[in-house]
Amino acid sequence: MESTLTLQPSKSRTQAIENRVDNSKKSYFNPRSRRHAKGIFKQLGKYVPTQTFVIANYRNEYIITNDGMIIYFKAGTFACPVNSNITITIKEYNKRSSMILGDVTTVADNEPIFSAGMLELRGKTQSQAVKVKPGQAIDIYIPNDGKEQAPFFGFSGNRNNNNADLNWELNELGRILNTISSDNLPDAELLLSQLEEFRKTNPAIAKDVEQRIIKMQNNVVMDYSTPLTENDLGYRVLRAPREGFINCDAWWRGKRRVNMQIQVDEALGDTTDLKLVFKERKTVVPPYQINGGNFSFMRLPLGVEVTAVAVNPGQYGRPLLGVQTFMTSSGSRTLKMEEVASIDVLATQLKVLDKK
Repeated sequence: MESTLTLQPSKSRTQAIENRVDNSKKSYFNPRSRRHAKGIFKQLGKYVPTQTFVIANYRNEYIITNDGMIIYFKAGTFACPVNSNITITIKEYNKRSSMILGDVTTVADNEPIFSAGMLELRGKTQSQAVKVKPGQAIDIYIPNDGKEQAPFFGFSGNRNNNNADLNWELNELGRILNTISSDNLPDAELLLSQLEEFRKTNPAIAKDVEQRIIKMQNNVVMDYSTPLTENDLGYRVLRAPREGFINCDAWWRGKRRVNMQIQVDEALGDTTDLKLVFKERKTVVPPYQINGGNFSFMRLPLGVEVTAVAVNPGQYGRPLLGVQTFMTSSGSRTLKMEEVASIDVLATQLKVLDKK
């Protein structure tokens, strides 16, 4: 299938090992500075909501995010005085549009991975940023519909510099909890009480969380002595040993791999950011090499539907956008970019990706 999305413009990587990522390998991404291309994300990133919460480090705390994640902080999670109040900021990247707007990709040392749940979590006191205390962890309950049976792992993300694409590293200290004992389950009564306020601003997500909590309670009542699985919980539970970019990911399996090139106008190459957004799973892949207007992608699963999304800051406040949908294959394709009226319009049009 091949199509071009209607934008309504104005006129005018080497195989990763499943149970360990070799972080000594040099990444192929960002072979040169991408400062001019990445500058646009300082504006687009503002369209990914920042959620703010205040928790007390001296007690167990739960927060519920806009996407329905439940995040559990045990007392003393952070390396700061136990009586501190901590401001938690969260950005979630669970929609394809938010991944593009936030300049977030899903690649582990050149190998595409796909996400079940992804966020950036930071903590700070009044005076400074705080880190998770060694030996402690944050439990993140990620809604799970049970459709995806691939084994998932915990990843931590980092950028080598402000202009780099995000790279994910398998977090050997973090893990996905396959089962959880009944006495370690979230406090259902406390969560349900928090939902009353949450329901006013996000009723659909509040209803979904409520149903999952009730299901969890019912499964405990049925057999208190048996550890609960992901299906019993309705969540995947990621135990994250550090703050920052956190991702629950799995490897693509069972498909041949291909390399392909996408070309834009050579004059725009230095200032254009181009990524491939996958339809089947939450995967966003950047190029591993850029030469003028030629963007090279490596180790793509063969025969899957992707949408190429290219953004460029343009001139005089009128950015450029190129979007085209096709099936992955070897060879080269050309992507046309067109002017849009403003950054606001660009952000709105990128949200069409969530409907594909």
